[in-house]
Amino acid sequence: MGVFTHHFFLLFFPSSYFGTEFESRLLGIDTYLSTSPLGFIINGNFWVNLFILISAYLPACSIMRCTKEDIKEKAGTMILKRYPRLAIPVVFISLFYYFAIKVLNLFDCFYTKDLIEYRFGEYLLHVGIIQFFREDITVIGSFWTLHELLFGVLFAILLSMAAKKENRFMFAVYFFCCAACIVNVNFLAAILGAMLADIVCFERLNELKEKIRLFNGRRMDLVLSLALIVGGIFLGGYPSYESPHNIYRLIGPIADITSSVVLHAFGAFLLLGGLILFHDQSEFSVLSAKPCLFLGRHCMGIYLFHPICMNIIGYPLSGPLILKFNSYLLAVLLDYIIVTVLILLSSILFGYFVERPCERICSRIKA
Repeated sequence: MGVFTHHFFLLFFPSSYFGTEFESRLLGIDTYLSTSPLGFIINGNFWVNLFILISAYLPACSIMRCTKEDIKEKAGTMILKRYPRLAIPVVFISLFYYFAIKVLNLFDCFYTKDLIEYRFGEYLLHVGIIQFFREDITVIGSFWTLHELLFGVLFAILLSMAAKKENRFMFAVYFFCCAACIVNVNFLAAILGAMLADIVCFERLNELKEKIRLFNGRRMDLVLSLALIVGGIFLGGYPSYESPHNIYRLIGPIADITSSVVLHAFGAFLLLGGLILFHDQSEFSVLSAKPCLFLGRHCMGIYLFHPICMNIIGYPLSGPLILKFNSYLLAVLLDYIIVTVLILLSSILFGYFVERPCERICSRIKA
C-alpha cells in the first residue's frame, strides 16, 4: 500500500518526489515531503526495500527454526517453489492486463493505445521468463522488483541454510555480502532480511545484552524498539531524487558514495527489527492487528493489481472527477479512495481464485 501511495502521489503530486522541479499541487505540502523525514509515508523506494526485506525474512526464519534433519528438504522445496510461486500469479495478472488493454483499445477507451509493445508470443516470453532475470519496466513498471524477489530471496535462503549450522562467522558473511551489493544495491534488502532472521531466531540480541549487561528489562526493550522504529522511519524518509536541504545533509555523503537505496534498505531493516522487538515485549503490536494481518494475506494481489488499477481506472477517472467537482484536491482524494477500494477487492478475489490454486499446485513440489 505504501508503494501504491507513492505511485499515486508521483502521478498527481510529482513535486512530492521531484521537489521544486515541479509546481506544488498540495499547498506546498507535497514539495515539503520530498525532503522531509515525514516523506517516508510516500517514499516508494523505501517501501519496496521493506517489501523485499520481508520477502527474504520470512523464508529465512522458517529455515532457521526447523530442525537440522529437515533443513535440506525444507530449503530445497523452497528453492524449487520460488519461481512458480511468483511466475504463476505474475503471468496470470499480465495476461489479464494484456487482454484488458486490447479490449479498451478496441473500443477506443481512455489513453491506452499502443501501450503493449509486444506481440502475444513475445509478451508471454517476456512476462514469464525475461522480466524475472533482469530489471524491466516495459510491461508494468512496478514489476522491476521481480528480479530481486526471485534471486534476492533465493540467496537469502542459501544464507539461512549456512546460518542454521550456528556458524559464528555468519555476520562476517553478511557484511561481505552487503559490501558486494555495491554491484546491485537492490539485493541488499534481501541480505538484510536473512541477517534479521538470524538475529531474531537465534536471539542474538539477548546474547549481546547478557555480555554487556545493557538494556536489561522489558521497559528498556520497549525503548530500544521505539528507537529502532524511529531510526528506520528517519532513514526511510531520505529523498530518493531531490537533494536533501535539512538534517539529511548529515548522512548525504553516505548516499553520495553508495546510493539512497542503501539508506532505505537499512531503514527497512531497523523498522522491521523494531516492530518485531516491540511485538515481543508489548501486549499490543501492530503486527498482530487485524488490518496488518489482512494486508499480509493479500499483499501479493495488492502488489500486482495496484499499477493496473492506476492505469486503467485511477488516471482516466481523475479527469471527469476534476471537471465534476471543480476541485483538484477533492477529485484526487476521491480517486485515491475509489482506487484503494478496487485494489483491495481485486486482491481478495485474486487470492481466492489465483493464489489458492497456485498454492495447491506448488504444494506438490517437493525436494
